[in-house]
Amino acid sequence: MAIHCNLVSRSAGRPRKVRTLSNSINALFLKSLEALELASLVKALQKQGHISIEDDNVIYHFPDAP
Repeated sequence: MAIHCNLVSRSAGRPRKVRTLSNSINALFLKSLEALELASLVKALQKQGHISIEDDNVIYHFPDAP
């Protein structure tokens, strides 16, 4: 998944809020995604265990996550 690879490579520069994460994902797709598509991609990252969300904060579960 291109989104996962992008987030892993960003390390300390990863988005910390859900809205910022959604904007970052949309930028990868040249700002062409609808809100429902963005929400679906964020949920897919959660379902795959790459992230979790607590009070609008994104927590990353990558091996090198801080």
